[in-house]
Amino acid sequence: MKYLLDTHILIWTLTDNPKLDPAVKAILAEESHEFYPSRESVRELILKAKTGKLTLPADIDTLLFELQDAYGIRLLTVKPKHLKQLYHLATPAIHKDPFDHLLICQAIADKLTLISADRNFPRYQSQGLQLLVNKIG
Repeated sequence: MKYLLDTHILIWTLTDNPKLDPAVKAILAEESHEFYPSRESVRELILKAKTGKLTLPADIDTLLFELQDAYGIRLLTVKPKHLKQLYHLATPAIHKDPFDHLLICQAIADKLTLISADRNFPRYQSQGLQLLVNKIG
């Protein structure tokens, strides 16, 4: 199966955070699955680190290497089909996060299951989002 990792799931995976649900950990440990974080998530990590909202456990090169080496994770680039999906995405007024919107569109357009703990994401399942909810956190 193919999964897109939300930014929080990516952070929690890298830091072995107890908020990461054991069921999600089991999926991440399964070598037959493919995992993709968006480059937008990496961009979000960098922006949060630069503004002091997040302390990264290592420099970005080390993190990207760890992601690829330990989990076989490949970064997902933003493609025109993702932007087209973004254009058509109906977004609730209470959910204004542009990073989230793009991740949702990438998951929908590429038919990836998005792993997230975000309470807003189930709102997009009616638009084709396949979602696996991290129940802790």
